[in-house]
Amino acid sequence: MISLHLHLALVLMYVISQSALPMPKCVAFFSPTADLTFASYTPLSHDTTYLSNHQALASQYLGNFSANSPLASGALIPFTASWPKTLVLTGTADGCAQSSQIVVSGIQRAGERAELVEYADLTHVLDASSHLPAVGQWVGEACGFCIQLKELLMSI
Repeated sequence: MISLHLHLALVLMYVISQSALPMPKCVAFFSPTADLTFASYTPLSHDTTYLSNHQALASQYLGNFSANSPLASGALIPFTASWPKTLVLTGTADGCAQSSQIVVSGIQRAGERAELVEYADLTHVLDASSHLPAVGQWVGEACGFCIQLKELLMSI
């Protein structure tokens, strides 16, 4: 699942932030499943990925490791002002959308720039929503962010 891979990237960023390695200048996440405790999960009748599916995948991923750690649940990361500019894209029909909101709020409370863009009716699995006009907006937003990233990197 793409979301779990993005969750791993979020946790990896946290590990990097705790080291002497340089942080990236900016990052983007597409519907990260950032709360493996699933306390923030909202069951939605039209989401195509159900809580039981998320829990089964998380159980395989976590093994005996606790989901109540920032090394497991990115929503629990104690964000700092050194966190890079962040863009999080999610859909209003995604049961995991609240974990994206938690991540963005945490980054903003730490004093860093973070933006959450929510698209109407997009589910957790983008393929299931491919017929919606919002998918084109989602892809366009991601492309715009990549162009800004390229410009930023070229100015350094």
